[in-house]
Amino acid sequence: MDQAALTVEELLALPVLQRAQVISGANGLQNEIRYVDVMEIPDLTGWLRPHELVLTTGYAFLDNPYALSTLLDEMHKVGGAAIGVKQQRFGYRVSEEAQQKSDEYAIPILDIPAELTTIDITHSIMEKILNRQFVVLSKARDVNSEFMKLILHRRSAEIVTMLGNLLHCEVAVLDTHRTVLNATPGFREEQVAVLRPIRSGNLVSGYLALSAEPAPDDLFAQMCLEQALTVLALEFTIQEAALYRREHAREEFLLELLTGVTRPEEALHVRAQRLHFPRGAALFVLVVQPRYAPDTPEEYREDLQAQIRLALTDSLGGRSNGQRHLITMLGENFVVLAAASQADVQERAKRLAEQMDAYLKQELPGIRFVLGIGSPVDQLSLLARSYTQALHAVEAGQKVLPERQIIHYRDVYIEDMLLSIGQHPALVQLYTTLLQPLYHYDMRNGTELCKTLEAVIRHGGNTRKVAEELFVHRNSVNYRLERVREILDVDILEPETRTRLDLLFRAWKLQLLPP
Repeated sequence: MDQAALTVEELLALPVLQRAQVISGANGLQNEIRYVDVMEIPDLTGWLRPHELVLTTGYAFLDNPYALSTLLDEMHKVGGAAIGVKQQRFGYRVSEEAQQKSDEYAIPILDIPAELTTIDITHSIMEKILNRQFVVLSKARDVNSEFMKLILHRRSAEIVTMLGNLLHCEVAVLDTHRTVLNATPGFREEQVAVLRPIRSGNLVSGYLALSAEPAPDDLFAQMCLEQALTVLALEFTIQEAALYRREHAREEFLLELLTGVTRPEEALHVRAQRLHFPRGAALFVLVVQPRYAPDTPEEYREDLQAQIRLALTDSLGGRSNGQRHLITMLGENFVVLAAASQADVQERAKRLAEQMDAYLKQELPGIRFVLGIGSPVDQLSLLARSYTQALHAVEAGQKVLPERQIIHYRDVYIEDMLLSIGQHPALVQLYTTLLQPLYHYDMRNGTELCKTLEAVIRHGGNTRKVAEELFVHRNSVNYRLERVREILDVDILEPETRTRLDLLFRAWKLQLLPP
């Protein structure tokens, strides 16, 4: 239970609500209250929150006997706490159906005295919750103060040696991958008898390994062990904070580079060295864009983003590989900076993208990802160009290459050019002459001449491949092409016409042309 929360039972014990009565749902008196809302409208769908107490005079329910039951259904979906109703204010009475649902959902319905004002109720509740939060924060501050005193006098290496002397055994501190970080001189992995997790909150930050287990009745040894675990947890927390600061500084510098900088290259190089930036003769940027389901809640997306970042880090070899890669987030996209030699930069970019894509599919199969690769650059000041190219590869690639998950900027050179010029008058005029007549013909007759012509242009006039793609007979393709020639009155296989049609279909996929 959240120590700062207030249960419904405790709510009824407040002086201001001592005359309130439980109408139904007594089995939910231990529900936690974290929010209070006042309802005087018939429908709160979409506005309700978990652990919420809803107060109402019942006026909105007078003409709808089922409204309170509907409200209970919605509160049950989101995990609401309770409903307080002033029955005497407007003569509203809670129906038997609502009482039954209240019991079923364990959401208490309370009868609030009519003379109580809403401000008095909400003030008393929030005052109680805030006071509890203050107590919890005070305790946390006191505990933190004691931890700091210990850690300032005992560093992790010294703690290991001292604990080994106190417990008369060999001791080691391991990370989450069971790699030894600090150990007494005689420690051997095969001698480990006890492995205790070092927890920072709910997370395991590492392990404490002992060659002998302290006797359960040796209170001094048990206290020393628990003390060591507490201090080591704080040490890991401090190390994690320092690592976070370093990573944050690296990410800030990367974001500065991605948005474009005007500083001299020498100054950027010095700062990059100080922050242990990825090193290599060639640098390139990859953009990883997750494609969430449309109905994914915003709060769930935040959890997913943390999982995606962790998966990307693991796919690249973890934090220890930070001098080869750097990951940050820009908007809803993840940006990866990587380094390589000039000789193998193209192959390395492809291999890295495939490696990340495979790992993401394995770890997060419910999310579709699109990866864009920017061209390599040899200067930090040019990273913004590689990032822009990777971003354009993702944006344009999704429209013209929807079946692809990995798209290099070179795959969308022409699309990027078309996006930069937009609805140019010449492009629109070309569309009006060559493509719009076919589009209107298809709309009137339910045919697929545009789709067929696009496939023909894309396959270089190979009607066999077009027939296989469209699942039609080759003669059907030839018939459609003959109909296209009649409508447009042009030779569609003539090189100049094919070039124009290719540009038009690319622009159409990019939604640059009118219908």
